[in-house]
Formats: sequence, C-alpha cells, structure tokens
Amino acid sequence: MADRYTYTYGFVGAGNMAWALCDGFKGDKGSILVSNRSPDKLEKFEMAGCHIAKSNEDVVQQSRCVFLAVKPQMLGDIKHLFSDFEKDQLVVSMLAGVCIDRIRSQLFGGDETVKIFRIMPNMACSIGAGCCALSASSTCSEEDVGVVNKFLSGSMIRLYPIPERNMDAFTGLAGSGMGFVLKFIEALVEGAVHEGIPRAMALDGAIATVYGTSKLLMEQKRHPALVREEVCSPGGTTIHGIVSMEKEGFSNAVVAAVVAAAERGRELNG
Repeated sequence: MADRYTYTYGFVGAGNMAWALCDGFKGDKGSILVSNRSPDKLEKFEMAGCHIAKSNEDVVQQSRCVFLAVKPQMLGDIKHLFSDFEKDQLVVSMLAGVCIDRIRSQLFGGDETVKIFRIMPNMACSIGAGCCALSASSTCSEEDVGVVNKFLSGSMIRLYPIPERNMDAFTGLAGSGMGFVLKFIEALVEGAVHEGIPRAMALDGAIATVYGTSKLLMEQKRHPALVREEVCSPGGTTIHGIVSMEKEGFSNAVVAAVVAAAERGRELNG
C-alpha cells in the first residue's frame, strides 16, 4: 500500500450506512477519515476514534480507499473532488442502483484505469453481523480487493463477491431485506398483542424467535422448508397459521417486495 496516504479509508458522507460500517470496523478506527456537509453527524464518528476532515477534498486527497456514502442523486455534485485522483487509489461506492460504468463516466470522464468497487451492505454490519455483496471493476488487483475486504470482513458474517449484474437483485435480498424482516417482526408483535400478550413481551419474543430461527438455519445448514415441515404438526397451530398467511398472499408479497426493490435499484441507475 502506498505510504503517502495519511489514511487507509475515507468516507465522503456520514449517513447511517457509513456509520454502520465504521462502527463495525474491527481495525484501527484512526485509519478512517470522514467528511460530511452536516457537522452534527460527525460527532459520533469522532467519539468512536475516526478522524474528521475539514472538507470532502481532504478525504479524497488523503485516503487510499475512498468510500462514496452520499445519495445517488448527488453523484454529479462531487465530480470535482476526483480531478486529481491517483492511479493507486480505490473508489468504493455504496450508492444504491448506481453501476460502476456510471461512476466511471460521471466522476472520471470514462477513464478505464480507475479502480472502482461497488458494495451493498446492510445495517447489521454495525454489530458485526452484516451481509454484503461486492463487485470490482476489471482494473482492480487482488491486492486492491484485499484492502477493501480487510475493511468489510470484520463487520460481516457474509461477504459475497458477485458479478455486478446481480447487484440490484442482492439489494432486494439483503440491502432492503432487513426492512422486510423488520416489517414481519412488527406484524408478529401486533398479532401477539391482539391475542393478549403485553407489547414489550411480544416484541422481545418476536425478536428472539427470528434470531433463534436464523441461528438454527445457519448452524445446521438446512433448508428452511425442511425445518418448517418439522415445526408443522398435522392439524396443529403452526400449519393453520401458515395456511392463513398464504391465503393473505404472504409469499407472493415477499417475492414482490424483493423484485420491486431490485427494479427500483435499476431505475436509480437511470
């Protein structure tokens, strides 16, 4: 790695996902430089041990690996930051729906030598339980991939290298999927409250149930359908509940949600 960079990792933008990644990073947080238009968002980064930049320009000039953590619609507003980008620097985009070719075109005038990564993490990386996909441009070397993986791996339980053509689908699965699971937990709670369980207990029980189910599947490496068959006794409560869910369109609704999120990702790319 080039020694001339003061920081290994830099973040242009300090939103929720930037915080989740920095908070979950297991290495030296002093190797991270962060900037943001709103200074009030930077306090928790500084308290966590990250360094705060005076400007976005400082992040790009002083960091080997620059994470784009702004809104997709702001891509054109940060073009000027990369006018003197070095050949050994890396760009890591977290912009939903924005493909590598678009980043190369809008920020670098189509320069084919720039090393660009595209990632799709989820918020669970803040506690070391994230799920993330990563795509790299053909210009990235194994050493470049190692630099990015080193940052991500400590905060992830799953890190998938995937072809970029699958990134929008992965967004629907894991990037947006957390929201779908949270909505399911909320619904589980409401059902329990309807049946007389105190709300605090219902919430705690719903979270424990989802956690235990996920942990069982991960540790036993079994297909969910097989475990579900064991849970569903003939004529029992669970099978009656599942039949009711399907009458209400549960499975179709979940599939539609993943597809809609993926389609929205493609729309964001323009």
